[in-house]
Amino acid sequence: MFNMTPDWNFARRILESDPDRVPAGLSELPAFTALIRHQMLSGNPSPDEDILLSGVLQNIPDRNGARLLMDEWENRDNDIIEYSREALRHLPGKTRLSGKIFFVAGYDIGIVAPPDVAINIAHKHFINYPDDVGYYLIHEVHHLGFLSHRTMPPIKESLLTVQGLLDLIFFLTQMEGMAVHAAYKRRETEGHLEDDDDYRLYYDPAERLSIRTRFREICDSIADKESLTDGEINIALNAMSSEERLWYRYGALVSLKMENELGLDALVASIEEPGFFMEYAQIQV
Repeated sequence: MFNMTPDWNFARRILESDPDRVPAGLSELPAFTALIRHQMLSGNPSPDEDILLSGVLQNIPDRNGARLLMDEWENRDNDIIEYSREALRHLPGKTRLSGKIFFVAGYDIGIVAPPDVAINIAHKHFINYPDDVGYYLIHEVHHLGFLSHRTMPPIKESLLTVQGLLDLIFFLTQMEGMAVHAAYKRRETEGHLEDDDDYRLYYDPAERLSIRTRFREICDSIADKESLTDGEINIALNAMSSEERLWYRYGALVSLKMENELGLDALVASIEEPGFFMEYAQIQV
């Protein structure tokens, strides 16, 4: 079942108001509540609303470009729903999704905050590549479906032990990698693989080798230790996420190989059989 609808109130309220002031009533919108839930899901149990709102306003690099992009996509509800539903191809058939597709301005590029997702229409990547809004809808809605079958490990607790960190890395490698892969076919068909560096692995063998080598290097360096310093944890997490994006790219590489060799049904089934996903990754990739 898929019953999700777009909501543009947050983005419109920000982009049509004074750029130096938080618009009145912004924190009362359901989209803002979704941002708070995302903060909590990401390990911040007590988000400060004022700090969050201030950060939103300071993270809009091109207001004119964002308004133009909003004007382009705001009238494309059918396309928004079609792209979002594309995620269902890579989710179990029993997946049920019912929530909002919030369009915001000034936050992360895209987030999942069950039962909703949000896309930052003001993100510089979308200003440069407007069609990528659709592909990131696939990505975030896949996260939503994934989390309807799996529970994310508690982040703060996971960082306390070596095994906890490895479990968190493996979980996010599968979740992020499968979401990247879910948008692959449509990107390829529509000629947009080269618009996002996460997809370089699909056509560059040297990139695949580099991703494999680096992912294993990081995981081996963690597994060899009895405990980890904060610095070692930060190095690992930065490599996996913001810097080298290893859990996105290695997870996509595993997903591609699984689908090619075992079929889409096996890949989808691995959402509820996570041990199989990582076992296959460690042996086959």
